[in-house]
Amino acid sequence: GRVTLLYVRRKAASQPGITYVVEFSSTLEPDSWAANASATETVTSLDDTWERVLVTDSLAATPRRFVRVRVERP
Repeated sequence: GRVTLLYVRRKAASQPGITYVVEFSSTLEPDSWAANASATETVTSLDDTWERVLVTDSLAATPRRFVRVRVERP
């Protein structure tokens, strides 16, 4: 009953300045997206440049729950 997201990101040392922000929403309204500080994140190194990230939401997915990754650059 929890939303999970698996994605690949560049390691900070290989691409300084890029930030990945995982955000959750229950409505998809533009102002409803927010990070969940209680979500868990597991990171697995793939090589010198990339890592795999598994994020699990702390809230139940009922009736619905959505997730996205926002990538920020300087």
